[in-house]
Amino acid sequence: MPKWIGESLHKPYGIKQKDLWWMQWICVKRWYKRVQEIQERHIKTDIGLADFDFIYAFFQNCYHLKDWLIASRPKLRKSIEDLFSTNDELQLCQDICNGTKHCELSRPRRDANFNIYREYDHFALPNESSDRYRIASDNKNKPTESVKTYDLFDLAHKCIETWKVFIINKKLDKQKPFGKK
Repeated sequence: MPKWIGESLHKPYGIKQKDLWWMQWICVKRWYKRVQEIQERHIKTDIGLADFDFIYAFFQNCYHLKDWLIASRPKLRKSIEDLFSTNDELQLCQDICNGTKHCELSRPRRDANFNIYREYDHFALPNESSDRYRIASDNKNKPTESVKTYDLFDLAHKCIETWKVFIINKKLDKQKPFGKK
């Protein structure tokens, strides 16, 4: 797009290429806040289909932070690939992202047939929802490993926390191109 037309949300005028990843990070944090709101509501009510749309959008945006970081900071590619090769939660985040975006997951990181399911909690208090949402997956890279299960909300929390630690360890948090967010 010619510069004279104006800036875009995708690449705002005046933001350096190396800082574009920050826009996606802010987006991930907004989606995570929505997931937390769903989790708060879920204490007393069931999760609806629209809620799952928000949860899936969180995992999609969380995974795509990888692409934004690599495009903005190409020198981090190996570190990011190493992070994904060693982190079960981000691998599952990738599969959720691609599995909810495509009809068929042809190249899963962990498990093309991961399963998000509802589990009844017999010990729920009378004024609490008795449904717990879990995700189960095999690890195609470690066939001898048993099926791993996560609470869906805990998985979202672990994914965003893993990114936070990575951003801090790489000192990417020191320069915030959009001010404090």
